[in-house]
Amino acid sequence: MKPSSEIRRENLNLLIEQHGSIANLNTSLGRKRTDATLSQLRKGLTHSGSNKVRVMGDTLARDIEKRLSLGLGWMDTDHTGVIIPDIEGVKPEGVWVPELENYGSMGDEVSLYEQDVIVGGVTLAPEFVRRLNASHPSNLRVINGHGDSMLPTIHPGDKILVDEGVKDLYDGIYVLQSYDSVFIKRVSKNLKGKLLISSDNPNVKLSEELDGTEELKVIGRVVYVWHGFFV
Repeated sequence: MKPSSEIRRENLNLLIEQHGSIANLNTSLGRKRTDATLSQLRKGLTHSGSNKVRVMGDTLARDIEKRLSLGLGWMDTDHTGVIIPDIEGVKPEGVWVPELENYGSMGDEVSLYEQDVIVGGVTLAPEFVRRLNASHPSNLRVINGHGDSMLPTIHPGDKILVDEGVKDLYDGIYVLQSYDSVFIKRVSKNLKGKLLISSDNPNVKLSEELDGTEELKVIGRVVYVWHGFFV
């Protein structure tokens, strides 16, 4: 998992790109155009006294979010592959992926909506989508994870990118439906060649061998988790 300092630096770079320059971003934040703070943070310069690398603190992160109306926690959220509109609202061309209201359970019981409810979406950079090796860009969906059974790979509340075009099980992490519940679990093969469903959290004792009699539907394969994981 990426440290928050790295995520904040990446998001700072996104904002600089969005505004066209550090000077323009400083202006939007109510700072002097020549203020060197953001430049020092971007470059990861060290403090002259302690020789420690400069990182963005909570106070500055929350101030940036407030002044730019980004929403609380935006600076701490991984936006890898997501195209951010420029300050005039213009987006470069990309792949739009819907975000669904349905959740994937990682320990908590979460019921399935009868129909997918689209609550938003993200526009992904084409080169990022190519790295996913998805079945087709139109099969990509964003959902949210709940529970802690897939820690440390997936954290509660993480946004998860799912390829719904993958219906066959092989080694990887999948969104699975059993009756009216949806789960996110790891699938692997044991020494007998049988498929196993398990959790990544070592504190969760789950390892179930599939024998083909289960009422199990494959929703799709997890291909990215937004805190720095291709899976």
